[in-house]
Amino acid sequence: MLPPTSSQVEVHVKQVLPTHENVVALIEKLNQYQIALYGRQMCTLEPPEILEKNQAFMVGAFVNETLVGIGAVKLLDGYAEVKRMYVEENYRGLSIAGKILQALEAYAKQQHVKMICLETGNQHFSALKLYKKSGYQEVEIFGDYKPNQISIFLGKTL
Repeated sequence: MLPPTSSQVEVHVKQVLPTHENVVALIEKLNQYQIALYGRQMCTLEPPEILEKNQAFMVGAFVNETLVGIGAVKLLDGYAEVKRMYVEENYRGLSIAGKILQALEAYAKQQHVKMICLETGNQHFSALKLYKKSGYQEVEIFGDYKPNQISIFLGKTL
């Protein structure tokens, strides 16, 4: 059976709770993916409970009622930060991450945020491609991040 194409898949993006068991399962898959690429010590793995405590707005992408992708945005002092973007491997290449990112940006705009930022790794090639295509450009290090050899910091004016 051939994998679906983006025109064959109907995706619904809606708000989810970071601590919902299906969301937690995807966060754990993301953690394992990042650890495999960079090693545990190089990863900033914000747990679901911290996302919830910090009132992050999280969305899930659903195909036929199945959660296949997630993303969150935290509102910070003067900007928003995209966090925990992940799409199940079997659903990549279907524009799902772009839909998640659009939902997060729309939320940030509704909250009157003028700048949205994110940190990603230099081995996340598809993510980097998505962010650049979506208008993100390299920015200076921000927040509590420490300089390292793998992090790339991107931002976009909303």
